[in-house]
Amino acid sequence: DAGVSIDLVPYHDEIRSGRTNGRTRRHRTRTASVRIAADRRIGRLHQNRDPTQVGRDMNPNDGLEQMPCEGTGPQQDQPPDPIERQQAVERTQPAQEERRAETGLDAVLRTEWIAKHVTKVLRRAAAMTRTESRKELCADLFSDLVGEVQDAETDEDQQNQKENGRKKILCFYEMLAPYYETLDTTNVDELLQSFHKLWTSPHIPSIFTLLLHRWLFSDRVDQSQLLKYANVVANGAKPLRRWDVRRGETRFKPVFLYLAYEVTLSPKKVQAITEDVRNVLVLYVVQSFLFYETPQRLPDLLERLPSVIKGINALELFMQENCRELEQISVESALLRYLEGLETMATLPQWNRVAKVSKARLQSTIHSLTSPGGPRYPPRSVRHAAIHTLDVLYPQGRHARRMVIYLSRLMHPLFWPKSVGHHVGHWLGIVWLWAMLQQACTKAKERLRLRRD
Repeated sequence: DAGVSIDLVPYHDEIRSGRTNGRTRRHRTRTASVRIAADRRIGRLHQNRDPTQVGRDMNPNDGLEQMPCEGTGPQQDQPPDPIERQQAVERTQPAQEERRAETGLDAVLRTEWIAKHVTKVLRRAAAMTRTESRKELCADLFSDLVGEVQDAETDEDQQNQKENGRKKILCFYEMLAPYYETLDTTNVDELLQSFHKLWTSPHIPSIFTLLLHRWLFSDRVDQSQLLKYANVVANGAKPLRRWDVRRGETRFKPVFLYLAYEVTLSPKKVQAITEDVRNVLVLYVVQSFLFYETPQRLPDLLERLPSVIKGINALELFMQENCRELEQISVESALLRYLEGLETMATLPQWNRVAKVSKARLQSTIHSLTSPGGPRYPPRSVRHAAIHTLDVLYPQGRHARRMVIYLSRLMHPLFWPKSVGHHVGHWLGIVWLWAMLQQACTKAKERLRLRRD
């Protein structure tokens, strides 16, 4: 503080006697630094002090002039006029728009600048000789592409995201994919050359899918390039879905919607690719449908799949692939979403014509999620959802199955205290709620009786 005096000369006896060793010299240097810093701080305090507030620690004749004000009292800060504020905003708005256009903050210019930056990063990664540095740079680029754009949302984008049942998230790849779709092959050659040198990096197929999944299936690409890169997009979409499943997000839902409805379920585009790539895309759509889409659209998917791959039973394929997904997923939110979607199959007319082997495998997979122990160790919400799904899909033997499930818990004594505590707390909550309702009813009756009296 400016009002505190500090003794900056210790070791007085040593200095007077001339015994200035290294310790004393270091302290004298430090003392001078402290004195200079204190003087500077005091000067800043006097500079920042209001000149009109002259106090006892400040000389009024030190050259600081008072601000002119009307009347005898000090000047008061007046609130800004709303009309003047609006006029000031209108005066500065053209300059701000011009500055945004010059610095690339406009939507089109910003997208072009980001695309050039992506090309530059990929070119720099391709020129690296160390594999670890190349992987790190590609991983940083992937994290940048999936990052959220804070100020690029429009009303139209928000409305589209609400209709798709997705949170208000706009990522950088969602800005770049439509931009690349409008480019010709010659404008994407430099980007493709960088991708060719980086195929060994694990993030490159996913980056290729994020940036060029729209461009590849557009009318600007010839048949040779479509056959060359379609397998990359089909295989690069799988890690994106696993990334979303592990985090319980739908950040890559736009990629799924385009590959599902604009490519896989489009007879014109799906016939232009090879049969192997077509099968990979169909499996990707079937495995990701319950995670990204609503269960109400499942009948439409099952009706359109036989036109893509002839001679298949769409519902049996759907059951087999989702059984594999249930066996691999270990995220609570994703398991709940899949179990809720599987209940829709009970309302389909094809459900009664499914082979018993497929039904038995699905029943066994769901039943493994009803046990509190290993090897899955599902949480309580997943166990209850699995029991409810079994009751909906296999109503016969429902009571016997529940009895077996409850008796099987005797094989896991470590979970007895937790289960007993949960049920006791549940019933105590019901009893407390019933008592509160009775008390409220009693008070209401007493009030009515007093009013009548």
